[in-house]
Amino acid sequence: MMRLEIDRAESMTVPSDEAVLKAAEALLKRDDVMLPEGVVEVRLCGLEEMLELNRRYHDSDAVTDVLAFEMFDEDPATGEIIVGSIAVNHDLAAARARDWLAAAELPAEEYERYLASETILYVLHGLLHFAGYDDELPEDRREMFDMAAEVLASLGWPVVPYSGEKEDS
Repeated sequence: MMRLEIDRAESMTVPSDEAVLKAAEALLKRDDVMLPEGVVEVRLCGLEEMLELNRRYHDSDAVTDVLAFEMFDEDPATGEIIVGSIAVNHDLAAARARDWLAAAELPAEEYERYLASETILYVLHGLLHFAGYDDELPEDRREMFDMAAEVLASLGWPVVPYSGEKEDS
């Protein structure tokens, strides 16, 4: 069984841990998603922290939505396998949610739902990397988006439409 450990920057309260875990469980129920057993660390962070991670590990100054780092190391304290770590750009999720609400002329009251959904989508994207999916080609990127969006929709979450843009992840 896979277990998520969620860590977040101080001001980032959306989405709830429960919502993220429920979406991850729904993703794992798909026949086309096989994740190894172990712990996945999820970090919800801001733009500056994401830029620092992208510079350090990818030698890139590009803004990115999610970074997934495979580890498959054993935690010496617990003996559990650490599958990897996912860093999620909460600030980018917030910007996309705000932009979509404005473009679609949706009420401001919907902001938190779209922020939660977009953030969860990034977590699911990272998990799909651990399941062996890649987003180098546009059609693969679209497939990963569609898989995550289907999970979100099945749970009643709204989804910011696919932009087709390649984030540096």
